[in-house]
Amino acid sequence: MPSMTSPFTPQKTGVYYFRRVVPSDIREALGRGREIKRSLKTKDRQEANRLIVSHIAETDDLFSLTRLQLNSNEDIKLTAKDAAVIASRWYERLKVDINEQRDTINHQTVVYFIAFNQKKNCKD
Repeated sequence: MPSMTSPFTPQKTGVYYFRRVVPSDIREALGRGREIKRSLKTKDRQEANRLIVSHIAETDDLFSLTRLQLNSNEDIKLTAKDAAVIASRWYERLKVDINEQRDTINHQTVVYFIAFNQKKNCKD
């Protein structure tokens, strides 16, 4: 069973990151270093806890698939159900990414609009 992973933040930036150690038995096969680290692009702890779930699932899948490939002499063949699960997970992650980008864009637009109106009102 994998160890519990929680978001961490370097004290300089305040932005939370996902960090997970790559198991030693698959490091060479993955061609990665000792850990996987990705920005969660948020400074909010609750948001980071929500976002980290998909990264945990993604790395679980990556580690399992890598072990399967290492232990198998044949090419791995996916069933239609396997492909549907992979596509569904990808689609859900894509929706989250699009919504996060939309929220960021909407927030930036609102900030710009408020600043523009304040500047305009100061001139009047």
